[in-house]
Amino acid sequence: MNHSVFQNEYSESPEEQSWLEPLGIDLLVSNARNTHFYYLTGCFIVFALLYFQVDFLIWSFWSCLHLILIAARIYFYREYSKLTDPQKPAAGVDYFNKHRYFFCIKGIVWGSTVFFFNYQEQSLPTILYLLFTMAFAYSAVINYVSHYPTVRVFMLSYASGLMVGFMMGGLLRDGAHFNQAYWILMLGVLWLMLSLLKQGKRLNKTYVKSMLFQHKNIQLIESLTKEKQSVLNAIASKNRLIASTAHDMRQPVLALNLYANWLTQDIAMAAELSPKISTATRAVINIFDAMFDLAQIKEDQIIINISDVNVSSLLQEVTQKYQVMAEKKGLSLRTRLHHTHIKTDPLLLKRMIGNLISNAIKYTPSGGALLTCRQKKQSLFIEVWDTGVGIAPHEYDLIFHEFYKSKVFAGTNDGFGLGLSIVKQFAEKLGYSVHVTSREGWGTRMGIEIPLISNNA
Repeated sequence: MNHSVFQNEYSESPEEQSWLEPLGIDLLVSNARNTHFYYLTGCFIVFALLYFQVDFLIWSFWSCLHLILIAARIYFYREYSKLTDPQKPAAGVDYFNKHRYFFCIKGIVWGSTVFFFNYQEQSLPTILYLLFTMAFAYSAVINYVSHYPTVRVFMLSYASGLMVGFMMGGLLRDGAHFNQAYWILMLGVLWLMLSLLKQGKRLNKTYVKSMLFQHKNIQLIESLTKEKQSVLNAIASKNRLIASTAHDMRQPVLALNLYANWLTQDIAMAAELSPKISTATRAVINIFDAMFDLAQIKEDQIIINISDVNVSSLLQEVTQKYQVMAEKKGLSLRTRLHHTHIKTDPLLLKRMIGNLISNAIKYTPSGGALLTCRQKKQSLFIEVWDTGVGIAPHEYDLIFHEFYKSKVFAGTNDGFGLGLSIVKQFAEKLGYSVHVTSREGWGTRMGIEIPLISNNA
């Protein structure tokens, strides 16, 4: 798209240039296609005028030449329309620029037509043709004004054809003895063509400025729309967080209040109530941990501390933390570990694995969960397998969205859809990937892939 003279003269950035030229060419083609009827009418008028001016053989030749131009014109615009794609305009622009010689040929052929009217004595058809010449040139400027390179190519070619036609007609008619009126007529027509060319440049400049203004308005509107949507999304996210937190904290907080009242009434119930108080307290702490993690992610305050980590020891530590939770539901929590060392942030990795195990236990009614660690090629896979309710394939991406809970989990009150979102965002911070496979009613496998190449670097 380097053919536009307005590329450095009017536009302000490469992005504006790439937007402006396809728009100008589209408008040019649209204008030209809408003038097919007038173009054919103009050809018919010239055919009729020439029929009485020149020999039939010459008239037939000129008529066939213009019929070929008409066919080429229709084919040219049709092919351009086939290649035009609003999302990828480069193909259409390249085609137009490569075949712009069509306008050059068209201008020369039309301009040189003056020869047929000029090599004989001036007459009424000659005057009519000159009037038609001015109207045709002005119409071309108006139709092509959105793309000045095309205006320039056509008008210069048209003016060249006119001069050649005048010169050849005059030589055949008067020899080398051109009278003064002839020179004045030829220079007048040339002046008219150059004036139209200059006028086309001015109109194009006005057009380009208006289009750039429109483009900047569109960009501003898009920017404001995105900012507004971002603010609305942030507000909606906070509202969901507040609502979800209030809903999920209500049950353990009410339970703590109830247990505290019982203890004040009968201290002998301490042994029975202590595990329940511990469970309710842990639920509140888990909610606060999730909120804290989310707040750090949103504010981009996650601090990564890389150190050498014994993977087997870290996973055993995490498993022990959730062993009691599994036993209370009558589930088994087993491990199959690979003894290796990696460089990672141990705290973030613990939170990620803990969230995966917690999810597996929450949504497994019977059976159990298995934490595995295996090395494959240049990656370490840490995975949690469960025999739970499973996840539908269309939800594989959705479950990593904030506050999303699958329909099969609708009856659960544990958590509010942040655990897997936090896992995903922590993994992105560390350069890891998270993947899931599942079968509804049979279970789920969620894993974290840790590239070992970066760990060994």
